[in-house]
Amino acid sequence: MLDIKVSGYARARKGVDKKIKQLIERISDDVLVVARSKTPIRLGRARRGWRKIRRGRDISVANTVPYIDLLEAGSSKQAPRGILKPTITEITRRRY
Repeated sequence: MLDIKVSGYARARKGVDKKIKQLIERISDDVLVVARSKTPIRLGRARRGWRKIRRGRDISVANTVPYIDLLEAGSSKQAPRGILKPTITEITRRRY
């Protein structure tokens, strides 16, 4: 019969969980910064509208400015491709 004893599992899992939380935090911070930089600026309201929202373990990056959907649809000459697609493209090219 073969017996294997694994020790330190709980500590290792805490370490992994901590690293995952740090990675999610870093990526959400980067999404926030890039989305702001890609948001067209006229009066600055849409750019200032970006927020990071935490709900329990979930993190969202959102903008509740009423006309953000129009900007996302490419209504601005400054951002004819919208905001989110270029943001996601840039973020996915990064190495974390």
